[in-house]
Amino acid sequence: ALEYLGDAEPILAKYADYTELAEAWATRCQILRAQDNLTEAEAWAGKIVELSKLPGNQDLFVTGALQSAVIAARRADYPRAFEWLDQAEVVARRSGSPRDLTSVLDRKANELIRQGNFPEAEPLLKESIAEFHKKEAMQSDRMADLDGAVADAVKLKFLDKPMTKEQLAEFLQIPPR
Repeated sequence: ALEYLGDAEPILAKYADYTELAEAWATRCQILRAQDNLTEAEAWAGKIVELSKLPGNQDLFVTGALQSAVIAARRADYPRAFEWLDQAEVVARRSGSPRDLTSVLDRKANELIRQGNFPEAEPLLKESIAEFHKKEAMQSDRMADLDGAVADAVKLKFLDKPMTKEQLAEFLQIPPR
């Protein structure tokens, strides 16, 4: 997998696709962590943080900070892990990205739970649910933008071709309330 990332990264850099480049580097970090190569993983996480300093890429800081926090926690350096998470939370709140904020809150809660600190983890999880899992998104009696979902499934090669109305009716059977 690292070889494929090595092939993709120069192309992403050439076309200045910094979001995808950061995701490739985050994947590299995850692989290196799984191999217990924390020093190299930390260097790649640092590259993501540096990438976030380019104009228009501040949102990438959350990706780099989350990677750095996981590495610090893996080393049992919990104060450093929470420093990274606190910084990421500030950036996520400022950006207004529910996805980023939820990722940070979930990671913080996860680390607190690992340390047995359930009382501090609970409000973070509640905020995460309230922020990302809005009540209107939790409805289960209708499908919003079904055409868009099918188009994405074809584009991402989960489907060879769009489903017919009959296939969709068979596939999506929503029970009455």
